[in-house]
Amino acid sequence: MREIARIRIRKNRGHQLRSYATAVKSDEEWDEVSLPIFDANWLLRTILWHRDDVVVLEPSSLRKQIVQSLKELLVLHG
Repeated sequence: MREIARIRIRKNRGHQLRSYATAVKSDEEWDEVSLPIFDANWLLRTILWHRDDVVVLEPSSLRKQIVQSLKELLVLHG
């Protein structure tokens, strides 16, 4: 069984990620989606590309990778 990521995507953003969603919950500004993790590296890069329009809720390991990558980008690019 594949691991599932739970992420929040700002309305009208992240269409590439939404195309893999298996479940969606909505509020006024955000949609919470679940999607299978087929390729963790692709998912990490895609989430980072969307900047603050995507927030990782689970799994915690992916969330930690996102935070670490953002810290590294800050060091490299100020």
